[in-house]
Amino acid sequence: MRAVWFLLERVSCILEPAEREAVLGDLKEAGEGPWQTLVEIVGLVLRRQAGHWKDWRPWVAAFGVSVPMSFMLMGGSVMLFSGFVTLAQASAARQLFAAEVEILSVQTLLLAGWSWTCGYLVGSVSRRTVCFSIMAYCAPFLFCLSRFHSETSSRLSLLLFVLPLAAGLWQGRRGQRMGLRFGVAVAAIVTALAIITQVGVTGGVGNASRWICSLVQTLPSWCLAVASLDAAREDEREERSTFEMEQHELS
Repeated sequence: MRAVWFLLERVSCILEPAEREAVLGDLKEAGEGPWQTLVEIVGLVLRRQAGHWKDWRPWVAAFGVSVPMSFMLMGGSVMLFSGFVTLAQASAARQLFAAEVEILSVQTLLLAGWSWTCGYLVGSVSRRTVCFSIMAYCAPFLFCLSRFHSETSSRLSLLLFVLPLAAGLWQGRRGQRMGLRFGVAVAAIVTALAIITQVGVTGGVGNASRWICSLVQTLPSWCLAVASLDAAREDEREERSTFEMEQHELS
């Protein structure tokens, strides 16, 4: 019975806080049992979720960002883990080079930037369907985890992007507005880190496919920058409208 109530609490968390409290209160007053209450809550959640998916944003967040970026972030995570292993071996052999340390540091910041911006974008675009977006992130990860076999890397090498991604999801879901300067600065920094990493790793132009993959992962940061620009313009229009109304009232 405790498992039913635990599941009921977890499922009801998908609803908005005010609606969740009202629905649970009504069901308790009606004297519904735990199983019947669970069925009612699941049905309500499915109806609410179906309504949210009439918009284009959840589809883009889940299948346009979460699924493809999950594969790319796992690839970047494995490469970064391999870099740490190589650095540890070089340190043990006392053959540590400053250039390798710098490149690895830039790669770490880049993976964190990619992960955070992807999470923030998904969390802000699909706040009401973020649970499904998280599932879309987890599906490729579980697929790769079940088929991951390497003598030099651990399965944990797939997880290096999870913490910044989760932080971005949480901040984006809270509806925190990103300022224009901050949004543009984040996009510029992530792009610069991507260019520095590619030049440092390849020693020049390198493979075109690596460049394309790297720059594609900067798109979420530029989407956030454009969104912050639109928000700044909207605030400016509202301030101008308020000022004009005040001037009209004074006249």
